[in-house]
Amino acid sequence: MIIAVAGIPHEHFNRIQKIATRIFGSSPVFVGTPLRPNGDGRFEIDSDHMARLGSSLVKLIKAQPKAVETGCGMIILSVEGQDVSNFTMSFRPSVLVQTASLPEKVMTRGRKGEEYANRLASVLRTAFIPLTRAVGAMRTELSDRINRTPLLLPLRNFDAPIVTETIMELADTLPQAADPGAMIVEACKRIEAQFAFGRYGGSQRRCFTNTSEIQFRSPNGALHGVAVSDEPPHNRDCLLNGTLRLGSAYTAGFHYDCIRDRSEGRRRIPLSGTFFDCHSDKSRWTGTPHLNIAPNDFVR
Repeated sequence: MIIAVAGIPHEHFNRIQKIATRIFGSSPVFVGTPLRPNGDGRFEIDSDHMARLGSSLVKLIKAQPKAVETGCGMIILSVEGQDVSNFTMSFRPSVLVQTASLPEKVMTRGRKGEEYANRLASVLRTAFIPLTRAVGAMRTELSDRINRTPLLLPLRNFDAPIVTETIMELADTLPQAADPGAMIVEACKRIEAQFAFGRYGGSQRRCFTNTSEIQFRSPNGALHGVAVSDEPPHNRDCLLNGTLRLGSAYTAGFHYDCIRDRSEGRRRIPLSGTFFDCHSDKSRWTGTPHLNIAPNDFVR
């Protein structure tokens, strides 16, 4: 598992990095970016700091792909009075984010500096425990039910408010949940109350169908649908969303075979229309007869 941390004061960054295994255990791989104070001497996170952390996270995933196989969580430390909601939202729905308060006042020297570092380590440990529990619950969901769960549906191209709202609500609440597994079950039920996992084509196979009558059929063993890249025209979120959903990695190449179940005799009519891609552009696509659409909305 990867644990990314934002907001560590730069005077304490090396110290926290050295004791990361004591804070998070021996398995998680730590990544962070030191934060310098602003003009008022406050350690307030800004967009530049979060962009640098995002870049470091992407580099780690590309350099050590096995590290992300067991998931990814992020802790954002914030000073009293700072609203960091925009920063937590910027990593949704790929990374699960937990927020925590940075102990005040930041002390850096002598015994008080050591005591402050210990308090900071305790804050991180307290935030990490429920976060890793939530990541583990999502890992179970995507491992055991990857062909069945509604929580991997592509948000833009499935285009259903209940799906987007439920997944984003999970991103907000799952890291604090006492029983994240139960919360995941209830979220799936909420989505399936509107979009049942129903049979198609007179067979026993099932899929989700959106309001445009497009069937999102799981691929079973044909895993060839995801572009995991941050190279232009792709960006950071293309890679993160192509690797993770709510903190859990999902099987590489997983996608949906998307088609409208209409036919003329024995000939299927290709799925044709305008679809989003993984970096929010829209293009005209025609399937042969279906289109592959991945959870990050990559289309091929």
